[in-house]
Amino acid sequence: MTMEKKDVNSRIARWALALSSYDYVLEHRPGVRMQHVDALSRAHPVLVVEGNSFERNLALVQDKDPLIVGIREELEASESKQFELRNGLVYRKIHGRSLFYVPASMEQQVIRASHDDLGHGGVDKTVEFLSRIYWFPNAKEKIKVYIGNCLKCIAFSVNMGKKEGELHSIPKGREPFQVIHADHFGPLEATVSKNRYILEIRDGFTRFVKFYATKTTNASEIIKNLKTYFSNYSSPKNCLITDRGSGFRSAELKEFLDGLGIRHIMVATASPWGNGEIERVNRDLGPMLAKLCESPRTWDKHLGEVEFAMNNSQCRSIKTTPANLLFGVEQKFYGNDNVRNMLAEFEARDLNFIRDRAAERQEVAARKNEAQYNLKHKPPTKYKINDYVMIKNVDVTPGVNKKLLPKFRGPYVVSKILPNDRYVINDVEGFQVTQTPYCGVCSPQNMKPWLNV
Repeated sequence: MTMEKKDVNSRIARWALALSSYDYVLEHRPGVRMQHVDALSRAHPVLVVEGNSFERNLALVQDKDPLIVGIREELEASESKQFELRNGLVYRKIHGRSLFYVPASMEQQVIRASHDDLGHGGVDKTVEFLSRIYWFPNAKEKIKVYIGNCLKCIAFSVNMGKKEGELHSIPKGREPFQVIHADHFGPLEATVSKNRYILEIRDGFTRFVKFYATKTTNASEIIKNLKTYFSNYSSPKNCLITDRGSGFRSAELKEFLDGLGIRHIMVATASPWGNGEIERVNRDLGPMLAKLCESPRTWDKHLGEVEFAMNNSQCRSIKTTPANLLFGVEQKFYGNDNVRNMLAEFEARDLNFIRDRAAERQEVAARKNEAQYNLKHKPPTKYKINDYVMIKNVDVTPGVNKKLLPKFRGPYVVSKILPNDRYVINDVEGFQVTQTPYCGVCSPQNMKPWLNV
């Protein structure tokens, strides 16, 4: 009958909908037979036990702190310049104010209330807020330790002040093809040939660049273009430096390089300065291509022009062009005029002298760059094997707002120490953070201690 009414109570309608999936018989019982159920809703006296307030607990614990009890006994006998007794409680006198002396066993609770309840502020804000009412010895140092071990602050707070890290220049030698740098640029607009990436290769000594248009960044295309480069120029005598892209980390590329006896160095994750030679090329490559292309889909037709321009433009640090340092002459192109070619015939060329002078200038520039970089950074934290760390959280999930995501994730464990302030990071045994097992190389700039103990 109730459900047949014009205006049905919404609660009854929800009950009816929930019960509609059951087979049942509704039986009416008078109230005199429902006293055992009605008893639950009848009001009866209830004993409510109220705990002591936080402030009351502080006062009670003062009576159990031996240091404070000793100060109280001294205050009962005579006055003190540092402490005073009020209503049986000990207070610290500072700058005309009286602050409650927190017992040692309650210090962590007071710090927690001042830090966690105030939005997880920094050390200075927590110290200021706490010192409005409370006092205990070495408060600032203890607050630093507490915040350093606050899990939310570790995960969500960014490192302030100077960034960590020192610049370690890699010696380029005194002749070409000692060290070679490689990287991918892209993705770009797909061309008619379906190219979307550029494999960049740069000789560390001469700065001579070579570009290859590629469809993907996988290992097979990297190997194909490296073979072409090595046959036209040379394989590196010291090492090949790349980032940690999937193609450069592949077992196929490792097998190819090991077969040629080439040492492969991959820079730490999210550390572009580790491969700065090629990053400098990236800064110019995009704008130059954009200015030369009539359509974004024709960029691969202009790679040769950009390559020629870079190889025949003077580098500020070595005071000569990459082409001149590699070949001893400037490259000729349709843009060269006859006057330039005629003057070049009378120019004295001593390739060994040019390279020796360029090597000296490179060393000076490297020392200068190191000094400037280190001045703007603080010394890196030194981690040990088995240290627990957090690493920078890089979330590239499309459509996800990153503002409120944790800035760091972990914990992970340091499993190996590499040269130049790099560390191999792995999952903690039995505690895998991500869906797939993690193993990476990180620099101190992208790490922080898991706990400061």
